[in-house]
Amino acid sequence: MLQAALSAEQTWTKCLSVIKENVADQTFGTWFVHTKGDRIEDHTLTVRIPNSFAYNWLEGHYRDLV
Repeated sequence: MLQAALSAEQTWTKCLSVIKENVADQTFGTWFVHTKGDRIEDHTLTVRIPNSFAYNWLEGHYRDLV
């Protein structure tokens, strides 16, 4: 379990570097900085989002980027 958690965190960190290159600094700080890689299961990365408002905003505005 610990290995999978580290792998999810590392994978999301790599994703965040790509996202950061493609959005404004303020956007990144507002919407992405508090997200965390949670787990990888069946080749799917699950990301922890702080709340449902942030989830809905990210889903509606950045789904294609993520």
